[in-house]
Amino acid sequence: MFNKIIDNLTFNDIDWLIQNEIEENQNLEYKRDLWGNSDADKKEMLKDIVSMANSHGGYIIIGVGEGDNNEAHSINDIQEAESRRDEILSSLFANTQPRLQSVKIRTLTKENITVMAISIPNSFRKPHMITFNGINQFWIRHDRQKMKMAIDEIRRLFINTLDITKDIQSLFSRQSNIIKIVSNNEPMLAIGVSMMPRDSEIIDILDADLRNILANGEPERYGGVSFNFLHEQARPTYNGLSIGSHDFRKIDLHRDGYIQATSTILDYHNNQEGLPIMKGWAILELIYSFIQKLKDIYNHIGYDGQISIFFSLYNIADFGLYPYKDGAIGNRSHNLSRLDQDNLEINNIVFAEIDKDKITKVIGDRIWQSFGFDEAPYFDDGTFKID
Repeated sequence: MFNKIIDNLTFNDIDWLIQNEIEENQNLEYKRDLWGNSDADKKEMLKDIVSMANSHGGYIIIGVGEGDNNEAHSINDIQEAESRRDEILSSLFANTQPRLQSVKIRTLTKENITVMAISIPNSFRKPHMITFNGINQFWIRHDRQKMKMAIDEIRRLFINTLDITKDIQSLFSRQSNIIKIVSNNEPMLAIGVSMMPRDSEIIDILDADLRNILANGEPERYGGVSFNFLHEQARPTYNGLSIGSHDFRKIDLHRDGYIQATSTILDYHNNQEGLPIMKGWAILELIYSFIQKLKDIYNHIGYDGQISIFFSLYNIADFGLYPYKDGAIGNRSHNLSRLDQDNLEINNIVFAEIDKDKITKVIGDRIWQSFGFDEAPYFDDGTFKID
C-alpha cells in the first residue's frame, strides 16, 4: 500500500487512499468502525489481524468506509482509537501462539477526525494460532477474505518458517567465511542483518537518496567512531551497493536488503605486558552507529518487519577486555579477561523491531558475557551512553 513504515504515516496518506479510490486487497483492509467489546467482537478482531499475519502482512485502516467496489470511500471519526490501542495489543499478546508481538498501531488525527492504522508484519514465526476462549484456530487471508487454514496450509507454513531460518543461517555462514578470508588474520569486527524473510530485489541501487543515507548519518561524537563516510560515495557492485574499504570500515548493501558492516579493530591499546586490550566503548559505538544506519535504510525502503542479526569479532585470541568503562577505577590487570578462542561469533539473534539501544545492549551483553562478565558497560537504564 504505502512505501513507508507506519511511523511515517500521516493523515494525508489516508486522504490519498480515498482520493485515488484504492481498493482493498490481500495486504489492505478497511473498516468503518472499531471492533466492539463483546467476546464475538474480540474473536473477530483476532481473526482479522492474525489472518493477515499468517498471509503476507499488511495494513488494517479503521475509520475508512468502503464504496461499492471495496474502494476507500469515506472517513469516519474513531473517537475511542487512542483508548483502545493498548487493549488491542494486549489481546493479541495474550490470545495468540506464538505470540504476535510485532503489530504496531498508530492513531492519525486531522481537524478533530481520528483514524487508526494497524501495521501487521509478514511474520517470521507463522503460523500463529488464536487461543481466545480455547478456540485454538489458525486463520489466513486470501485476497480480501479470511478463512480457517487447512491442514496442508498449516504444514506448509511450518516448513516455510524452517526454510527461512535455514536460508538466513546459510547466508550468515557464507558471509562469515568471506570476511575471515578478507581479514587476512587481522582483528576485525563484523555485523550483518537480514530481513525475515529476505526479498530477492528490494533495493534500487540507482536511488540517490539511498546512496546518501549510506554515506551519511547522525553527526559523529567528538573523538568517537561511526560508520559514516562523509568524503566517499556508494558504488554499485554485483550484489548491490558498497561504501568504504575492507582494510578500514565498509558497508555492503545487497539487493535483497541484507546489510553488512565490517571494521578493523584499530581502537585498542597495549597493557604493560604488551598484549592488546580492546576499547569496549569503540565496539559498542560502532554497533550503535550501524544500527542507526540500518534503521535509516529500512525506513527509506519501507521495511519495518523482523530482522535477524549476526555479530562477530575475528582474530582476537590475544585480545583482552575490561569489565568496566575505559579508565574506570575497577579496571585492573587482575580482572582483565581474554578469550580462549580466535573468533567470537554471535549468530542469528532475531528482533521484532529496530531499536538501536536494545540491539546494542543485547549484542554488548553477549560480548562481555563471553569474556566472563555480567553485562556490557556504557548503558544507563538500557540507553547507550558514553559520558
